[in-house]
Amino acid sequence: MEMISETAKQKTKKAAKTEAVVTDEQEMQATKPKERKHAPKVIADMQYMRAAQVCRYIGGLGLTTLYSWIHAGRFPAGKLVTRRCRLWSKAEVDEWLRQHDIEAA
Repeated sequence: MEMISETAKQKTKKAAKTEAVVTDEQEMQATKPKERKHAPKVIADMQYMRAAQVCRYIGGLGLTTLYSWIHAGRFPAGKLVTRRCRLWSKAEVDEWLRQHDIEAA
């Protein structure tokens, strides 16, 4: 009987430590400033935007229109990061806007 209760005590202590670790991690997550979901990503001091962000930045442009412009050569293609993820640098989009005398939204 004494061994069973000793084992149970050890398991309880382990569970308490695990819960404490989870709670500390959750507290750390809670204190971190939350990133905005649609904020441009900053990589090596440059800001990058995904297609939907570029559309909003230009001023309500639709995704279909953006991709048709890219296909027609009217808009820079950006960089293909993965098979399904294309990024544009903010500087590249700003340059395109400046060349076409359009203000960002």
